[in-house]
Amino acid sequence: MSGMSSRAVLTRATWAGIGAADGPARPTTDPDAVPTWADDAQVADAERDEVVLPMARLAALRRAADLELRGRLAALHPALAGDAAPDGGWVLGVAGGVAAGKSTIARLLAELLPAEVGGPVVVVSVDGYLRTNAELEADDLTARKGFPESYDHDGLRALLSAVRAGGPPVDAPVYAHRIQDRDPDRTVRVDRPAVLVLEGLGALSPEVRDLVDLGVYVDAAEDDARAWYLERFRAWRGAAADDPGALLHRIAEMPDEDADALALRVWETTNAPNVREHVLPTLEHADVVLEKGADHRVERVLVRTP
Repeated sequence: MSGMSSRAVLTRATWAGIGAADGPARPTTDPDAVPTWADDAQVADAERDEVVLPMARLAALRRAADLELRGRLAALHPALAGDAAPDGGWVLGVAGGVAAGKSTIARLLAELLPAEVGGPVVVVSVDGYLRTNAELEADDLTARKGFPESYDHDGLRALLSAVRAGGPPVDAPVYAHRIQDRDPDRTVRVDRPAVLVLEGLGALSPEVRDLVDLGVYVDAAEDDARAWYLERFRAWRGAAADDPGALLHRIAEMPDEDADALALRVWETTNAPNVREHVLPTLEHADVVLEKGADHRVERVLVRTP
């Protein structure tokens, strides 16, 4: 990969050692609270403890340093801290390609980070800020869904700014994979979290990355991501078979070969070009890169050095 000279390269074993000093932490959230409709597959304990726990401990260290710096700057003059308050929230972005496992990393960070930072953690998906399907259709952007122009960047920036400033609660929209659209009945209450975990294709995009305090990129070979995408599509289609309200219910009875061909057309015409043109370039701005192998296990970790 290009641009890696400013990052330390750690093997999985070395990275795992960062989290091993105090032993594996236990989750601080109720697993029953995690949405279950076609949710991500459960991650092996080893992946959680050897990859995500060290990430949580590194993030906690970086957050403490950032908040101290904010306070020192504000003491010199309030304007020097910008819009980020010394007692405001801190934003961790988790970016990566389609089906790379971003939401799983974000969910596990939300379980582990509260114990590390001593405060609440909330996850918000960039997908929640996709314009609705009706809005995209009205602007002839349906085929560009997921590309930068399909998002409400102003709304997302307003959320991140409010968090970093320690502002009042904000209700963030939620994207429902079940209907492949913004959920009209659900929001996420973001109420002065210690850490906001922002996950999605555009979590480190040019439109928002100046408001992200620490960037993580989940990296995978395109062929592997394509296989994972197809596997996920099949799982979603299976879940939709007995759910008339699910968008994929309409193709539940389609022959498997035809359904797979449909999914792969979406991959080739939309997902892959979007990742190549708009998502992969954001890797250069990540502070931490988690490199995955074909089995979904993280094999190496690249960490930006001072």
